[in-house]
Order: sequence, then C-alpha cells, then structure tokens
Amino acid sequence: YDSALCDAMACPLVAGSAFELCVSQKLPALAPPGPYQLQITGEDAGGTRFMCVALSFSVTAGAPADVFE
Repeated sequence: YDSALCDAMACPLVAGSAFELCVSQKLPALAPPGPYQLQITGEDAGGTRFMCVALSFSVTAGAPADVFE
C-alpha cells in the first residue's frame, strides 16, 4: 500500500509539531491466523524519511467473516 501523506491529512506539516494520521485497512477473510507486522514510513518530497512507525498485531481464528461489515 502506497499513498501520499497529504492525501490523508492537511499539509504542509510543520517541523517539530504533532500530527495525527488515521489509516484503516480491511484484512481479507482468508487472512491466516497468526502474528503480523506493519511498518509505516513517511518521506518528504526530497526522499528524506521523517517518520517510521512499526506495529505488531495478531489475527485470531474463530470469528465469522462478517465481523468487519
């Protein structure tokens, strides 16, 4: 998944200021149970990385596929 940060929030960002970014992604019903890792990075127009967020989460079995609807 690749998206321009300014498509999801107000820009330009001010250096040193806090910002909030909300992103959601629906997992397919066939996603196997187990641990997953997610990394979100942000780069400026020159390609310099200004943020990196790493998340770990688990998908558990047993819920019907319509849980997310």
